[in-house]
Amino acid sequence: MFTTFKLDLSQLIELTDDQFYKLCRVHPDYKFERNAKGELLIISPTGGETGNQNDVAPVMGSN
Repeated sequence: MFTTFKLDLSQLIELTDDQFYKLCRVHPDYKFERNAKGELLIISPTGGETGNQNDVAPVMGSN
């Protein structure tokens, strides 16, 4: 299970595509998305059993 934090930055800034790209590159450990309303979504990484399954899946498929 993951947690999503939603930030509405529209009253403060208009995040351009280039700025969003740079934000993602500067913080590679975070998963960022934007929705149709322009809100910034920060999605927590998977952990526990789900995280372990995600780590194993690419290794199993590489044979």
